[in-house]
Amino acid sequence: RGRGGGGSWKGMSVTDAMTGEPLSVLQRLSEADSKRKARVQKLAQSLTKDPATGQDLFRPVTGRAPVGITRNAAALPIGDFLYSMRQEFEDKKEYMLERERHQLALDSVKVNQRSNVMVAKMKA
Repeated sequence: RGRGGGGSWKGMSVTDAMTGEPLSVLQRLSEADSKRKARVQKLAQSLTKDPATGQDLFRPVTGRAPVGITRNAAALPIGDFLYSMRQEFEDKKEYMLERERHQLALDSVKVNQRSNVMVAKMKA
């Protein structure tokens, strides 16, 4: 005897809702699988948009591309493009440092032979 006084499961058969005929195990498994697939598909369709914002999932909203600026005009692979950008940055940085050193050299106090003679006379 089963639980709840309803008898045992051995004698019970599952029938088709439309025809009333008994279903085989394979038919029942097939129907259960198709129902599960339908539920999964319905769930997948309902999860294509973010419920909070209504935006498509995995489709970020980005700003527009820069107007009038062509960054990678040579259409280099991204690694090569970024490497060349870094090299340009390093070259510019080196140029700026050299220019600053040159300017400091121009602004520094110059000592020549005449200045050395004047200092020597003052010390004597």
